[in-house]
Amino acid sequence: DVEKARALAKQKGVLFYLFTPMALTDAHLEEIKRKVKGLQPDGIVVNNVGLLALDLNVPVLLGYQMNVFNDNQLTHYNQQAVASIELNKTELAAFKQKGKLWYYAHGSPIVMSFKEQFSTDALTDKAEYTFRLYRNPLGTTEMLYSKQLGLLQHTPEILHLGISRLYLELDRDVGELTALY
Repeated sequence: DVEKARALAKQKGVLFYLFTPMALTDAHLEEIKRKVKGLQPDGIVVNNVGLLALDLNVPVLLGYQMNVFNDNQLTHYNQQAVASIELNKTELAAFKQKGKLWYYAHGSPIVMSFKEQFSTDALTDKAEYTFRLYRNPLGTTEMLYSKQLGLLQHTPEILHLGISRLYLELDRDVGELTALY
């Protein structure tokens, strides 16, 4: 229930952001616009550049699927962003605008998006890695990485680099993991 989650977040001083998928049609953009207006979140995590052209009147955080690799992108979009999860510590250190940067520290990143729905909850590849499937409310499907990433051991170094915001994508043990980070 979104309203319960939002009320709990406000009580704990946590911001409530709407997460958007990467694969979006024009109809999806209109649906998201309606949802933002109705839900009035504290902000929106944008994973599709088409959303940036909409007048949503909420703060924007560019999601990790926007693959922000450099300062030029930060300057161009002029938004805070979760750095690409493909970057290493040396590449993260090279950013000059670290105040706009978030570090993906924990979660099951989306590795592929599908317009279709599937009749299964997971796909297994030839190497026998199993990838969970998430059906989002817009009717598309997202395939999640085969394992949950937990990068707590790298967090002190990332904070020392000057990146002070961590991005945690949690679907269980939220309180414990948030306190741990």
